[in-house]
Parts: sequence; C-alpha cells; structure tokens
Amino acid sequence: MRQNSRRLLGGLTVTVLIMLTTGGCSLITTYFGFRDIPVEDLQTEYANSESEFIPVNDMMVHVRDEGSGPVLVLLHGILSSLHTWDGWVPTLSQDYRVIRLDLPGFGLTGLPGNGSGDFSLELVTDTVLKILADRHVEKATFIGNSFGGEVSWRLAVEHPELVERVVLIDAKSFPQKWPFVLNLVRRPPLRTFSSFTIPRYSVAIGLYQVYGDDGRLSQDTITRYHHMMLRPGNRKAMLEVMDWIEENERPDGAEPEAGLYKISQPLMTMWGKKDAWIPYEKVGKQWEAAYPDATHVVYKDAGHIPMEEIPSQTLMDLLAFLDATNQSLGYTE
Repeated sequence: MRQNSRRLLGGLTVTVLIMLTTGGCSLITTYFGFRDIPVEDLQTEYANSESEFIPVNDMMVHVRDEGSGPVLVLLHGILSSLHTWDGWVPTLSQDYRVIRLDLPGFGLTGLPGNGSGDFSLELVTDTVLKILADRHVEKATFIGNSFGGEVSWRLAVEHPELVERVVLIDAKSFPQKWPFVLNLVRRPPLRTFSSFTIPRYSVAIGLYQVYGDDGRLSQDTITRYHHMMLRPGNRKAMLEVMDWIEENERPDGAEPEAGLYKISQPLMTMWGKKDAWIPYEKVGKQWEAAYPDATHVVYKDAGHIPMEEIPSQTLMDLLAFLDATNQSLGYTE
C-alpha cells in the first residue's frame, strides 16, 4: 500500500473523533456512506450552468454540450463521471463542440427508474446513441477512457458512419486478468458491506491505486468521487458493473474479439505506464502491434486516468492528433 494510503488509514480515527466532538453526526453518516445523498443535493454541488438533464431510457442523463466546431464525444470509465474531463474541456471547446455525459449507473445520471433498473453495455451504448441523436450529431470523434474506451471502439466498428476518429485512453479491450480488488468487491462480505456503507477512505484508497503519482490527487477529487458513489442507485450499479466485468472476463492469452482488429478510422491510443487496472505491457502494447500506423503515446508516470492526472500533457498530445487529422476529414480553419 502506498504511503498516502497508509497515512489515510492512520488518520481515520482522528477524523472520526473530530466529527464526534464537533457534533458532526451527519458528517459521519456521509463520510462512511451510510445513506445515499439526494440527487437534488448532488446536482446543486456538481451540476453547473452548462449541465442539461435529458430524458433517455427512463433516466435523466447528465449532459454538457459546450463549444462549436467538429464534435468530440468524451466517455468516462467505470465509477467516474463527466468531471474527469474538466482539465481538457476549457481548451477543447474553443475550437470543437465537446459533448460529455455521465454514463448510466454513474455520476448524476444513475440507473433507470432511479436505481431500480439494471446496468448493461447495451444500455450504455443505446443511451449514448440517443443522446447524440437528441443533439443532432451525425459525425463525431469518440474519446473514451477505460470502459468508455470500450464503448468507443465498439461504436467505431458497429457505427462507422457516426464515428470519424477514435482516441482510446487505457481502454478496456484485449483479454486480461482483472486486478484482485475488482473481483473482491463483488464477493461476501464486501458485497454486503458495500450495499449499506461506502466509506470515503475506501474510495480514496481506490483512487490512489489508479493514479500513477498519488500526490497529484486532490481532496476535492476524492470527495467528488465519493459523493457520486452515494447517488441513489450507484451502489447497485457498482456491483452490477463488477459482475459484468467478471462474467465477460477473458484471461491473458485468450483470443481477442474480432472487432478489435476492424477499426478503420484514424486511431490514437494513450496509456499510463503505471496503470494497474489495464496494464500497458499486457494491453496497450497489443494496440501498438495491431495498429502500427496509428498514433500511440505512453506516459511513464501516469496511471489509469492520465487525462485527469496529467491533463496539460495529454491535452497537448490530443490536440496534435486532432490537428494532424482534421484536414483529411474535411475540417479546415
């Protein structure tokens, strides 16, 4: 366990004592995740003037549609939200139309029926397509991280008329064995435990694992991830996502899905070399071998979410790729 994780656990008792002595019962309830946070309270804290809530598939999907120009669709990974792209959007929206959303089961969107519905890849993909139809988008560049990367490459293969470029960031894709912690969460006693409590420190430990340098992780970011987990329905979604991952797991060395070799659009991959969830050595390198003429960038000190961890550096590389391919797609200044 990393130094920050040990320090976090060591300070837990002190934190609880401070809460108790200051009469912070509600703070303790939230800190340990003993109850959900109402959607309205989360919207007050984490939506802004650019936020829209669009009715799709029995959900009110949180969407931000900013800027003008060629369309970029940003899709986050599991247990995350559209806020993971905050470091990119102010610059991207100067020359592009940037559409990002909280995918079903995550962020402010939640699951259908306010948490009573089920998570599935089909639900996520259909929701993305319907949001883009609502936005009158006919062509877009898809940029996806982790699970959002899988949605992106699948759409590139299944809907080539819609997807004109693909940027995959530590994308779920080639067969791999998943980290023990992901499978541990879905089994007793943690499965039962997480159904009624998700402590902030457990979320922090998970984030420290997905950052390459946990010193880059702010307390506000930890709080946001924790609060999003406490949206009604998101605990259920977390467990369903873990079930889905294990049910669809293919071990190292298994035959990859045929679709992974059928991307015809301009392609870029970004990978954090310290990614412990979807390792560069086992997965990222397979993209390099499969698409030697694509653009591939590796960040030696970053982890699973490099666009959040090192936004300036990753944004610079993304803009270079977009500039290099704009003309071939008919986009001129």
